[in-house]
Amino acid sequence: VSTGMTQDIKIQNCTYNFTTPKGRFKIWKIVENPLWIPPDWYYVTGNIPKLEDRYAQSGIMGDRAFYLDYEGLAIHGTSFENELYLGQAVTHGCIRLKKEDLEKLSKLVKKGTVVKIY
Repeated sequence: VSTGMTQDIKIQNCTYNFTTPKGRFKIWKIVENPLWIPPDWYYVTGNIPKLEDRYAQSGIMGDRAFYLDYEGLAIHGTSFENELYLGQAVTHGCIRLKKEDLEKLSKLVKKGTVVKIY
């Protein structure tokens, strides 16, 4: 898996913390083929001009996302599976899995399942 970066990033007088939170959470929503809508920090950290209308991007989060009861936190797939990012602390807080691990997980969990991150 990949997890959140372990350092704060300061860009344009803003400090962003992308650590994966530790604790006990529950899965509150499961979405197949989730769409990713770029949050404000994406435009700052990616040096990309902010658009008036944000657009949803498919494929970024893989085939499935398990949203936890912590704002913005999910366990999901990745479009970066063939690169060296899995197994490193490179995400913006979410937990990324390989496609086959995501499929295994989808057979084991349902809405309300407790997730412990430590």
